Amino acid sequence: MIATAFFQILVFWISGSEYLPANTIYNFGDAATAIFLGFAFLLSRKKPNKRFTYGYGRAKDLQVCQLSP
Repeated sequence: MIATAFFQILVFWISGSEYLPANTIYNFGDAATAIFLGFAFLLSRKKPNKRFTYGYGRAKDLQVCQLSP
């Protein structure tokens, strides 16, 4: 997604399209969402410990709630 956004910036500079800046901003937002969601998925793989006896499986659910409008 981030590569697509950078490619769209390049195409915008070449073509001068009025549509591409808005779509590029949207793609950067999607890429940022994917970064945070990926972190939550990595966190959800952690093993249970004394404090969180069922593990961190709900981390991704909480992140999705936080990211949704």
